[in-house]
Amino acid sequence: MGTSGLRSPVAVGLLAGGLVLAAAAAWWWQSQQAQQRAQQAEQDRQASVQRGQALFSGAASLQGRVVGHQVDLPAAAVACINCHGDAASERPLLASAEAAASGVAPRFAPPLTAQHLAQARPRRGGPPSQYEAASLCRLLREGLDPATVLIPLTMPRYRITDAQCADLWQFFLSR
Repeated sequence: MGTSGLRSPVAVGLLAGGLVLAAAAAWWWQSQQAQQRAQQAEQDRQASVQRGQALFSGAASLQGRVVGHQVDLPAAAVACINCHGDAASERPLLASAEAAASGVAPRFAPPLTAQHLAQARPRRGGPPSQYEAASLCRLLREGLDPATVLIPLTMPRYRITDAQCADLWQFFLSR
């Protein structure tokens, strides 16, 4: 058959069809891999949200102490929910006559929700600022908000890992 057989329309058609089939298979494989990565990323995010919720509620322990003290507070005392409350409960921010009359316990600190944290707003007399994961971690560790305004000394400073900060941030974004 020689080299002229390779140039025949049938051979060229078979070669082109094989290339199209190979390209389609490669595209399908890549789309399947991308879908699996997206599903894994969503599962990882959901797990992070659950770990963050456990940290927020006190179901998982955090270590923290009040500025000026040498001893960590009990884990139950430094749970975020104690002061920031549960956003779902819609508790009032500070004690008020209405709150007292309703019997609903007030929260003493701002809500930790995506809307509150990620929205640029003046905080503690500083310029408008918004939180990101890194600024949240800095606040928890050092007591400085995104505008480098010192938060009240009554809020504990936490010994918290980067992974725990990331989990809390994911939980707050989910609220």
